[in-house]
Amino acid sequence: MMIKTVLATTTCYQTVEELRFKLALKTIKLTRQKNYSVIIIDSSPNPDIADAFRNMDAMVFPETIRGMAASRRLACFYALNCLLFELKCQEGVVLWLEPEKRGLIRLIPLIVRPIAERQAKIVIAKRTQSSWRTYPEFQQISEQGANKAYAEATGREDYDPFFGPVAFSSESLRQAFL
Repeated sequence: MMIKTVLATTTCYQTVEELRFKLALKTIKLTRQKNYSVIIIDSSPNPDIADAFRNMDAMVFPETIRGMAASRRLACFYALNCLLFELKCQEGVVLWLEPEKRGLIRLIPLIVRPIAERQAKIVIAKRTQSSWRTYPEFQQISEQGANKAYAEATGREDYDPFFGPVAFSSESLRQAFL
């Protein structure tokens, strides 16, 4: 079952020469090729960065509230509005992801499937054992430790909230924002 999905992310790059910016461009290009809408909250000091994203048909908005959590909420708010008003879709998905993770684009149908099949309202993506091995050792240790602390605090085992990507049903976001 296919469900309308809008990607939400935040960016902050100093120059167009940064590797992370170039990776984000590749992610957005692939995302647009798959016909997903993209919402970006950008706090880059260089206006060429936002312009480059707009030239790839991403919807870019300035960061108006400082802070990681606030800018992510703003990105999800704009993505929900894109679903409801631009795409005229009452039942869809907003997928938060970091813009440099282009390998996830091919996995979007898998990530959003539980929402499309009405088995979940929120999906926290998780890494495979083989993908864990691609991370630096210090990051493996710190994020696996953080995931363990999350499990102890919530009683929910086998979650990977420190990976990043989270999919929200439009219903769950409407309840949160409206």
